[in-house]
Amino acid sequence: MGKKRSRQDEDDNGARAIGRNGASAAKKQRQYTAHDSTLAKIYEELAGEVSDSRIKAAKDLLLELSDADHAIVKKSITRLIKGLCSSRKAARLGFFVALTELLRQSFDAEARQNAAVGVDELVELVTRTTSAEGKASGQVGRVRQ
Repeated sequence: MGKKRSRQDEDDNGARAIGRNGASAAKKQRQYTAHDSTLAKIYEELAGEVSDSRIKAAKDLLLELSDADHAIVKKSITRLIKGLCSSRKAARLGFFVALTELLRQSFDAEARQNAAVGVDELVELVTRTTSAEGKASGQVGRVRQ
């Protein structure tokens, strides 16, 4: 049987102060920047039901990512792929437009050498992002040879 932790192991808020190995278990809070806030608003507008606001949000996203580094562009591509899997009514339309245009610009002949992701990496990213987790009924497993 496991040993229950005593109340002395908890601070005033009920959070655990000391981990199993004696190290502090206080969670480090992620710091959000103004850029993250702007992208969050754009993603919300991409999922909106009004067609004009989705198109405007796609333009805003492309402007926001035009001079961003590869890590931010790759993170945005992942977020757009996840948005395609959304169950919201119009989200798929907005995320599709933004993803299509972002990929078109990324794989343009001039920008191909500086693209944030290659074709092979993009296929792997789509596969990894859209694969179902767990064992769902009717899910096809991999065939082992």
